[in-house]
Amino acid sequence: MHTIMVHIVPHAIDLGISAAKAASILAICGGLSIVGRVVLGTAGDRIGNKQAFLIGLVLVAATLFWLVPATELWMLYVFAPVFGFAFGACVSLTEIL
Repeated sequence: MHTIMVHIVPHAIDLGISAAKAASILAICGGLSIVGRVVLGTAGDRIGNKQAFLIGLVLVAATLFWLVPATELWMLYVFAPVFGFAFGACVSLTEIL
């Protein structure tokens, strides 16, 4: 998952997207990562950490399948918030598990 965070901007630039818009994709991922940590971290207290982690992991898998054919800016803008949310959730719950 960390590989996506490192390489999403160069990937977007390689697709012909401007550097500023590519950086905004990373910013969206980072911002929603905070939300994912709080929301699914709290959900982990209520439904169990394993189940909350599984929700995050399924979302990460879905976004990675979405990213493979993504070649347009709008597709990356759909990818970024969902991946960021799930990434944050998985990172915070990994420590607990």
